[in-house]
Amino acid sequence: MSTLEVKAIQAPTGYNLQMPTGSVLQVIHDVDPTAISLTTTSFTDTGLSAQITPKFTNSKILISINLMLQTGNNNATWRALHAKILRDTTGIYQSSDTHLGVHSAHACVGVGISHMDTPNTTSAITYKVQIKGENTSGIEYNYNGNHCQMTLTEIAG
Repeated sequence: MSTLEVKAIQAPTGYNLQMPTGSVLQVIHDVDPTAISLTTTSFTDTGLSAQITPKFTNSKILISINLMLQTGNNNATWRALHAKILRDTTGIYQSSDTHLGVHSAHACVGVGISHMDTPNTTSAITYKVQIKGENTSGIEYNYNGNHCQMTLTEIAG
């Protein structure tokens, strides 16, 4: 049996290297250190955003989000959060109620969201996250230095 060893594989000038379907092409990661106390029932920008330029028009973008939240106000009650993902200015995903807390005040909760997008472009795209509560108070975003994160993974289509 023969072994082929290479240092790098590069497509000729003017061509894109074709990868098998499902291959990871690139990964972009963002961490948001901004703390927010929700004071509105309208969607609010979180500061969590990342830009990616897909290599192929048939690529898929796996969006993985980890939100670190805390129920607040020294109020032992359930809180509901809604999260929205935007591709540039277009909403592409909106969660249903995500209930936070264990019926206690100041419960810290991690909320994971995954969404697969097919943007059909090779132009730069910015994904961002917005959140809102079901009432005007009671949810802290990035409370006490627990940073929220987003990872964009381009997958060959």
